[in-house]
Amino acid sequence: MDGGTVVFDGGDVQVARPSGFDEYKSASAQIDLNAPLTYTGWRLTPEKGSTTDVSAFPYNTQYVYRGRWHLADAGIYSFAKYFDDGGYLAIDGVPLLWNNTTATRQVTNDVALAAGWHTLELRYAQGVGSVGPQGGFRNGIMYDAGNGGFTNAAELARARMFTDDGGPDLVTDSPENVLSGMLVLAQDGTLTIPADAGQLMLACGVTALSAGPPEPVLTVNNGGLPLCFGSAGVWPSLLDAKIASVGGLVLTNRVWLRRLPETPYAIAAGADLALDGTALL
Repeated sequence: MDGGTVVFDGGDVQVARPSGFDEYKSASAQIDLNAPLTYTGWRLTPEKGSTTDVSAFPYNTQYVYRGRWHLADAGIYSFAKYFDDGGYLAIDGVPLLWNNTTATRQVTNDVALAAGWHTLELRYAQGVGSVGPQGGFRNGIMYDAGNGGFTNAAELARARMFTDDGGPDLVTDSPENVLSGMLVLAQDGTLTIPADAGQLMLACGVTALSAGPPEPVLTVNNGGLPLCFGSAGVWPSLLDAKIASVGGLVLTNRVWLRRLPETPYAIAAGADLALDGTALL
């Protein structure tokens, strides 16, 4: 969940790993694998690789997209970069494309990939001037399951971006699964986080639709691990409802407490807490 308000009307919700990519950026005029990265959010597609808007892709900036890609069958693939300026692709940690020359086409053919999951890392860099995919590419980095050369209209029509429009075959690769926005409890409900969904981070607000009685309870089944509650963004996470977590809570980053947690809790070093509400003052 990335922003917005969700009314939780009870039941057991299985938390899954989001489709798409985790996006990062760095101050880099070209592809730089050693540049410190700042996390910028979840994206369904490697969107900066498709933009031609220089206001959306600042000068001297590198964007990085990380995820996992599932192939139903083994195959022989080709990959291409055609982007102004730099582009990079690594699969399972192996660089397949790496080019910093402005608007230059690079193609890698005959890449054998097994069926199953593969890690992905895509990078796009902008120095100065214009930006964006070139030569009829819909994105600066494309792939072809037909192992083509990206040289004619038929091959370009067959080529694909790394996206599945919300399907199950391309998912984020971050160890954390962040829920943001506002969760409003209409009645008792449970969030269950399987091990392959990543560690749940409640960066959202949690409140109740009505004061009750009875007051609704959000139960979090996090495999016995502590539940991290807090936002690293501008706005704090709001705690204004009952949360039950077997592993307890860790209040971290920015938290607005309108009540104390009923479940055992700890406060992470450096956490910024604001206290409010008649129960606390």
